[in-house]
Amino acid sequence: SMEEPEADGLVSIDKEWDVVRDYVSLHQMRYERPIFVLLQLKNEYPEQSMPTLVLLSLLENIFKHGEIFKEDKPALFQLQTEEHGWSLMISNSHRLSKASLEKSGIGIRGIEARLRSTYGPDGYKLFVTDTESTYKLHIIVHSKHVTS
Repeated sequence: SMEEPEADGLVSIDKEWDVVRDYVSLHQMRYERPIFVLLQLKNEYPEQSMPTLVLLSLLENIFKHGEIFKEDKPALFQLQTEEHGWSLMISNSHRLSKASLEKSGIGIRGIEARLRSTYGPDGYKLFVTDTESTYKLHIIVHSKHVTS
C-alpha cells in the first residue's frame, strides 16, 4: 500500500522497503522465468525516514535497463540505515548497450533534486560508476531527518 507521506514528504524506511519488495514480487509473477534481484535491508535505526519513491524509481531503472535474468550476475539493491541517515548501494549489469541508456540520466537528476531539496546540498553524496558492462550507484545520506 502507498503510505501517506509525512508533511515533509518523508516516509519510514520500512514502508518504502515494503514497496520495493512488493514491486519485485509483482515482477516475479509477471515473468515466466526467475529474476535475480537481491534485496538486502539492514535497518538498525528504524526511526530513519526517506523521500517517497526514491527507492522505487531506482528499482524501476534496474528492471528497465539492467540484467535481471542471470543467476551468476544478480542485480544488488542494498539499503542500510545509520544513526544519522542511510545509505543505498545498487549494482547491476547492463542488459542494453550503453548508447541506449544515455536517455535515462534524467531519472538520476530527478532523484538528486529530491535528495537536495530534502537534505540540502551537503546532506548527501551520490556516486555513479557507469561502465560498458556495469552500473553502480551509491547514495550516502547524513541527515537529522527522523520520522516522529
